[in-house]
This record gives sequence, C-alpha cells and structure tokens, in this order.
Amino acid sequence: MKASHPNLNEHEFVDATAAAMRSGKFLLLIAGDGIREDVGAMTELINNNAAMGFSFGLIEVALYGFDDGALAIQPRVVAKTRIIERTVVVLRDAAGGAVAADPEVAAPDTSTAPRARANLGEGERQAEYREWYRPITEMVFDDPDQEPPRLYWPNNVRVKLPWPKAWLTSASLQTGAKCGVWLVDGGEGTPLFSLLGPMTDEILAQLPEGSKAYFSQTGKFGCERPWSSFSDEEEKKAWIADTLNAFVNIFRPRLKELASREGVS
Repeated sequence: MKASHPNLNEHEFVDATAAAMRSGKFLLLIAGDGIREDVGAMTELINNNAAMGFSFGLIEVALYGFDDGALAIQPRVVAKTRIIERTVVVLRDAAGGAVAADPEVAAPDTSTAPRARANLGEGERQAEYREWYRPITEMVFDDPDQEPPRLYWPNNVRVKLPWPKAWLTSASLQTGAKCGVWLVDGGEGTPLFSLLGPMTDEILAQLPEGSKAYFSQTGKFGCERPWSSFSDEEEKKAWIADTLNAFVNIFRPRLKELASREGVS
C-alpha cells in the first residue's frame, strides 16, 4: 500500500483494516469465464446464512485465446456484475447473548444435545421442541440448491424460496391437532399468488394428495393431515419432510422462472 500511496497514514490504515476484518466488512468477488444461472443460488445461500456484513458479487470474464498461448481478458462488469447488498441485524439480551425476537429471524441453531444447550438460553421446552424438529431441519432436498429448513420458535420451520418474502412453512399444530405444509407469501405488493393463479390446476395435480389452494386476501397453497392419521411421531415427522420436499420440487423452479420473468430479486 505504501508503494501505491506514499502519503498513507500507516497507523490509521492498520486500525481501519483490523476493524473491518473484525466486523467482516469486505467485498468478495467471484470472477469466472461463464456465470451460469445456477451460480446465483450461491448468493441465496450466503445472503440467508452468513452473519457478517460483507458484500458479494459475481463478475463474468470472457477469455479469448491466441495461437501463441496468450489470453485476452474481457470483464463484463457493466452487464454481468451483480453486487448483493446485505443487512445484518444482531439482537442481544442483557447478558450479551444473541436472541431471535423478530419472526423473520430464525432461532439459533446447534448440533449439541439438549443437556448441553444451557449456554443458548433455551428452556427445557424449547430444547425438546428443537429435538422434535431435528430430522426435518437436517433433511436433504432433491433440489441441490435448496437450503435446509430453519427452525422458528414457537411452532414451525420455514424453507426459503427464490421469491421475496416467500417461503414454505410447516408445523405440527396443537390447534386442530394437525400437521401441515403451506406456501406463504409474506411480502407486500408482490403479486405471487396472482401469478400462480393460472397454474392452480396444474400445480394441484402435482402436489401431494389432499393439497388445496386457498385464495383469500393473500392466498396460499397447503397440504394438511390430522394427527389421528399417523401411527406415531416418527411417521408424522417423515410426512412433513416428504411433503416439504414435494412442495420444493413443485414451487422452487416455478418461482425462479417467475422471478426471472418479472425482474424480481
């Protein structure tokens, strides 16, 4: 840096760099000779799971070879570069621990056993709840780009979809003694269900048996099943996982196509 900027104040530069590294403030660019559409799934994964305030971008770089082995490099920065802006909000309790008070913020996750969760500030009921949903939060979808479900206290898991504030939610509900999986659009002014409306018959024909379309003020697709139809809790969890997987297979490609067509990100 001194070679390029002789008047650089070394003390200020070192302090600013150290502070930026501690908070994760940096620009990460991935440059490739072909940025394919499915690489965009990487931005989804990073934006939904990373906990630091960095920016992430993709640059397509065209490479042209010559007979002597030399390369001409053409970065397509104007048309192809995309910077994903991220906002990270961390809520902390009086003891300084991270909490998730906002319904859009998932509960802290861990792979430890219930007896080792005291440091998370979880009560016994919360730990039991997390254990019950563990086979679902650790499931693997058919779609390799789909991230796992995330646990939300007090009664559901959610699966992020490629449409603003749209997700799949699933729960085993005391009210009505039923399990269910639903496609939910939590955005304002995003016409997701009006766009899906013409596809309703086609979608229902592919969704699991018992699925319905509910078109009220916001609308949703859902599949529900009473507790009494399950032989035990393991069968109930397996049904939730299988139904979530089926919903992802049906809705994720449609929402990606709609987002691309409508210019929604």
